[in-house]
Amino acid sequence: MARVSFNNNNNNNNNNYYYKKKKKGGIILRNKGGVHSASGGQRGSLIKHAVIFGSLFCGLCLLIVGVNRFHGEPEGNFSRSFATGWSDQPGSNTQQVDSSEGRRKLVNDRLLIVSHGRVMWYNIQQDTVDVLHENRGIYYGGFPGEDTDTVWVVSRPHNWRPDSTAEYLLEIDAVTGEELSEVQIQSKFTHDVVRKGNRVYVCDTGHGDIIVLDFPSMKERSRLKLFTLKQHVNTLSPTDDGHVWAMLHNLGKSAMVKVDVRNGKVVQRIKNVGLRAHGVVRWKDDYMIYLDSDHGSLARVQIVSTEEEHVASPEILWSVDMSEQKYYLKGLCIVDDIAYFGIAISQERKSRADESLNCELAAFDLNTKSLLWRRVLPTKGLLNVVSAPHLDIESTAKAVMTRVEKNQGLELPPGDPLLAYPPQIGGYWDSGHPRLDHLDIESTAKAVMTTHEHGVEKNQGLELPPGDPLLAYPPQIGGYWDSGHPRLDNSLKNRKTGFAGGVQMLLYKEDVSKLKQALLQLPEDWWSPEVQKKENAFLEGREGNLNQFKPGTSAIHLIFSDRQGEDVFEFPWYSEKFSTLVEPILHRLLGNDVQNIIRVQFAKMPAHSEIKPHVDSGGYSEKGHRIHVVIASNPDVTFKVCEQSSCLKLHTEEGIVFELNNRLKHFVKNDGDEMRIHMVVDVSEHPQERTKLSKGQVCHYNHGKIVCPPQTVVA
Repeated sequence: MARVSFNNNNNNNNNNYYYKKKKKGGIILRNKGGVHSASGGQRGSLIKHAVIFGSLFCGLCLLIVGVNRFHGEPEGNFSRSFATGWSDQPGSNTQQVDSSEGRRKLVNDRLLIVSHGRVMWYNIQQDTVDVLHENRGIYYGGFPGEDTDTVWVVSRPHNWRPDSTAEYLLEIDAVTGEELSEVQIQSKFTHDVVRKGNRVYVCDTGHGDIIVLDFPSMKERSRLKLFTLKQHVNTLSPTDDGHVWAMLHNLGKSAMVKVDVRNGKVVQRIKNVGLRAHGVVRWKDDYMIYLDSDHGSLARVQIVSTEEEHVASPEILWSVDMSEQKYYLKGLCIVDDIAYFGIAISQERKSRADESLNCELAAFDLNTKSLLWRRVLPTKGLLNVVSAPHLDIESTAKAVMTRVEKNQGLELPPGDPLLAYPPQIGGYWDSGHPRLDHLDIESTAKAVMTTHEHGVEKNQGLELPPGDPLLAYPPQIGGYWDSGHPRLDNSLKNRKTGFAGGVQMLLYKEDVSKLKQALLQLPEDWWSPEVQKKENAFLEGREGNLNQFKPGTSAIHLIFSDRQGEDVFEFPWYSEKFSTLVEPILHRLLGNDVQNIIRVQFAKMPAHSEIKPHVDSGGYSEKGHRIHVVIASNPDVTFKVCEQSSCLKLHTEEGIVFELNNRLKHFVKNDGDEMRIHMVVDVSEHPQERTKLSKGQVCHYNHGKIVCPPQTVVA
């Protein structure tokens, strides 16, 4: 395990973070629990005295360092109390000011941190960092793509004597950090980029412009030429009424202005908001929360006047102690009335991309007006942006609220017949009022029955072992197959519902020994397209997708459908070679609902291969159910399903039959020395007719449709 070191002092050179896990494009760093330190003047004073009186206090220093370095758990967190002295309590890992209140409120466990050096997720509860992207200039921004599986950031050259002028919007995978797309923008020294609906607003600081782009095409829609380079516009906050609030840094006395996007005019200017200020986050009805950066203060101003120009009377909420060290605040996001913001040691502009510069993240409760904690993060440069793109599109422009008090509705009077049929809550509106679950009448009726009309008992699936992380996300049953086995609720299988819709439904354990033996004894070339084109039937046109997401894997199709799951084809090898082995399993799984099958295939992963992160899309996945039967596997196979930046490991032991929520991002790695084979079955909730293909038939998969020469189709 490679070690990344930096510490919790003002020099920011050495702190005990470790590479916990490396993914394609991403690194997770976990704070191991190294040297504790004090903050602000305390830390500077400790360092100074350690140097001056090192020989006098050598023994004492060794004792303190030894206790703090080795007291914590090897992979746990640690507490660093800057204000109240040293602490060895494992698990808190924070400069704690109001620990009980602070930890109670931190219900959203991650933030996106964007700095001069990298883009990374920070997990508040676990105190871990997941590095998504680095080594491509400096970064700004942080808003979601069309869904929360991707994030967009700006990558650009440094302001200080840049060797390039090209600036880009990068779309990166929110889990793996892989670059998915890039768009060059005609901007100079971009300092902010914010999305609101189908518009993206770019803060073109170098030209003094606000650029409006269409989303998701990122084509320039308009350019508002409003400011000068010296005014240094650095933050944007679009509103619901066609305006954008902008912070003018002014290289000194800062101002906040309101711009009418429709006519490109400044309609309001608020002066006296601090020195070299950053951040404009709308909070509650009429407050703007911002950072008076040069004064090291978190501040707010109430927008009550409609005058075109007036002088603000800001309220300072909190200030960093700068009696012995100059600090600079930048990057602001508010989640559930907690303001998260960056604190950096003041640097010359040319030093802000220095990899040894690691900034602090602070949390401040806006309601109680109390600092909750300060933590040093491995930013490798000036911290620029704090955001929560997984929670809200505009998380850097307005306060995000996720904790709405749930309303259970009005109570019925005693004895009311409706009490026997309580409404099934499927979620809550933003107001907190509940809404009915989206189950159709047939599914609901089946769900409340204890037996089928044929007397088949309902099977609730296999039980998970105690402590399994999947226990937090029980599968949501939407109905039952004719066999009595349950199926997931398709209406809840989506990225918005996420893990709450169910991740893996363990159905039962199947005896796969005969099928496993038959597949392992197959000649290797039977898995090849060349043999299947002659002896089975074959589907051309899917090679690009398979090479992109499933390199090295191979498949044998027995039944397959088009993208919508409407045109279903049966391949010759189904009846000729595998029906006697496969059909008993399918009948135990589905009963008479075997007539609903739209796809059956054997999927083989060779040793040391991977299936890259992807989401199944199309009608076959939206209306169907993806079921895996594990035929051959090994302990080094990892199958994970992901929601935003969190992933859960599935159970894939041989013989396990499970339904997968394939509407969430998932990936597989076979790090073992043996192959992995699954039988993958897709099932509709309604019967589907099949067209039988002939031996040697080659069909074409074209834009989601399967096209077969009619003369070779066997009726």
